[in-house]
Amino acid sequence: MKPGYVAACGILLLPALAAFSVFAAETESPIGVENVAPGVYAVISRDPLGLANHSNAVFIVNDEDVVVVDTQFTLKRTRTVLAALRNITDKPVSVVINTHWHDDHTFGNQVYRNAFPGAEIIAQTFTREDMATIGVENRERQVEGGPGAIAMFRDAINKGTSLDGTPMSDGERAAYQSTIAIAEEYLGEMPAFSLTLPEKTFDDVITLTRGARVIEIRHFGSGITRGDAVVFLPRESVLVAGDLVDNPLPFAYGCDVSGWIDALARIRMMDADVIVPGHGAVMRNDLQVVMLEEALTSIRQQATDAVARGETLEQARAGAKMDDFSGAMAGGSKMKRFLFEEYFLGPAMTSAYNAASSR
Repeated sequence: MKPGYVAACGILLLPALAAFSVFAAETESPIGVENVAPGVYAVISRDPLGLANHSNAVFIVNDEDVVVVDTQFTLKRTRTVLAALRNITDKPVSVVINTHWHDDHTFGNQVYRNAFPGAEIIAQTFTREDMATIGVENRERQVEGGPGAIAMFRDAINKGTSLDGTPMSDGERAAYQSTIAIAEEYLGEMPAFSLTLPEKTFDDVITLTRGARVIEIRHFGSGITRGDAVVFLPRESVLVAGDLVDNPLPFAYGCDVSGWIDALARIRMMDADVIVPGHGAVMRNDLQVVMLEEALTSIRQQATDAVARGETLEQARAGAKMDDFSGAMAGGSKMKRFLFEEYFLGPAMTSAYNAASSR
């Protein structure tokens, strides 16, 4: 698959593959809803693993209101998530939290604004700034490049050949089909889209209280973006990680490797019983966090060593030894191995190499 499409179109992230659902009879539902603590629900995307993916969401149902973490890549999917909330409670949404600026975590903000005009959207200061600048520019590139990318994937499906010229696997076919569906939905909604920015921002931490419930929104510095936020419920020991943690495959375009490593260490120190990743299944231990931290640390060291040897970025990436991590995160899946190489290793090595070169 062509990294140029990934970079130009920003169709970027990883879905969940399974979750316990309160919609057990609705096997065709694109989402699963898992009750992870009293009054706390993780909404997990069930889309096939693809190049366009919706984010997870979280409902925090309080005595009188609901706090929602993250909206989705399209208005339609965000409405589906809101309908799932209505199956749980009719309490109003008072707050929507955006964990970072990416469209798959913010595009659906207007759905909540329209449904709950008094709801307040909260994000880290840099996230609001980036939604209004980088986010707009990224969306324009997606609109420009999207039709060509859709045609490319359709052609590949018709030929039964992956974009790298090899026979298409079942996982790749499902990924391409899902990518087409989400991209078409996203592009088709552009005339109705209204950029809906957070009204309230914070720098390091902001705390919401709802009766006995405490909701901490924290910023640990640059990681995936410069405005990453995590949401922590200390009484329930639930942490919502945004894209600082994805399961099983992380996304690294635009990342700060050293900052990301530091943020993961801070997440581990919070010792949460439940971690809801930005994409992927709910976790009840920190094994994925530890593995991601170790993988990034390895990339940083290998990049530093490559710079010391006078190697180019291309040489550093080609010589990277990451088979153990690739095997653990991607297994034998051809699609997942592509995503590991192009969505994680490549951009993370670029970040680490550039940082080492500037020292």
